[in-house]
Amino acid sequence: MLGYTADELRTMRISDFTHPDDAEETEHALKALVKGELEHVHTEKRYVRKDGSLVWVNVIASTVLNTNGERGLSIAMIEDISARKSAEADTGVAVSARKSAEADTVVARDYAADLIKTAGAMIVGLDLNGDIELFNKAAEEITGYTSEELVGRNWFEVVVPQERYPAVREEFERLLAGGLPQEYESPILTKSGEERYIVWRRTELDGHGVTAGMVSIGIDVTELKRTEKALRHERDFVAKIIDTSPIGIVAYNHQGEITFANAEAERVLSLTGDEARHKYNVPGWPITDYEGRPFPVEELPFLRVKATGRPVYDVRYAIENASGEFAYLSINAAPVLGDNGKPDGVIASINDVSERKHAEETRGLLEAELIQSQKMEAVGKLAGGVAHNFNNLLTAITGYSELLLARLP
Repeated sequence: MLGYTADELRTMRISDFTHPDDAEETEHALKALVKGELEHVHTEKRYVRKDGSLVWVNVIASTVLNTNGERGLSIAMIEDISARKSAEADTGVAVSARKSAEADTVVARDYAADLIKTAGAMIVGLDLNGDIELFNKAAEEITGYTSEELVGRNWFEVVVPQERYPAVREEFERLLAGGLPQEYESPILTKSGEERYIVWRRTELDGHGVTAGMVSIGIDVTELKRTEKALRHERDFVAKIIDTSPIGIVAYNHQGEITFANAEAERVLSLTGDEARHKYNVPGWPITDYEGRPFPVEELPFLRVKATGRPVYDVRYAIENASGEFAYLSINAAPVLGDNGKPDGVIASINDVSERKHAEETRGLLEAELIQSQKMEAVGKLAGGVAHNFNNLLTAITGYSELLLARLP
């Protein structure tokens, strides 16, 4: 048991192989036994083997009276109970673990109940027939029904009427059969008759390896869908305005490449789209001012906005196309800010004023012709007046001449 020989044990005291933690108790028990204060000692303790390992023992000790009636030798029966102690320890651990698990289960159940109750999302539990088993507070607020009104009633008869939404019931059947994604969207009908859209995340209830029902967590996305619809309408509205605008509109990226152009800009600038690179190819036409002089590159709207970060207005220059015709342009441009608040591109409006320019030139010519004609008219009037005056003088001279002639003999 202890690994010592009999001879070795005869030279040892009990305290030599008693575990230090049990030594004091053992000493007190032996003294009480010797003094006769105890008739016998029954205890469980630990001994230390010769190799240093521990052994649990059950000790029953008593004293033997000698012939004169005095207490003499002590006799003890020692039983190795290490196996029993180990089993008891394992059982204790198991019991403790079971109790801990039960406590954890209670805590988890209470936590889950509180979570379901206070969750901001709908939580609905259905059995295989679609009967409602769980209906939390958020579901009550969204649908207008109370849990008492719905638990036990069929989901597809009340909240999602089958005659109105037959496809939803079919999806439920496919879901139970494992044919529907974990996340899906479906409508519901509230108590007031309002239709709302819910995005569901479902979890199957497992009943010993067999699907017993379904718990779904739903997020009301009705307002989001309405907002998205309004945004789509607004985006389409703005897109139509831009596309039909008589003013050209272009967008430049940070490198100065045109990434967007409406129909008028494509016409004015003769742009061709490069779908693979998501940008436009721009012809390398000469750029001049309205008088035909070269236009300074640094004065181009894109470079001015990029350099200053501020809008520019009514930048005027002309481009000469392949046929030698000039398009006279007036351009406004402004920076497009990125997420860091710094310019990340430029948006520009291009007004083709060629017809107005030609009209102004034509009007100038007409005005010059009108002025010239007015001058010629004034000269004609002056000449007429002078001729009239000369005619009056000539008439008088002619009259007097005739009178003088008549007097001649």
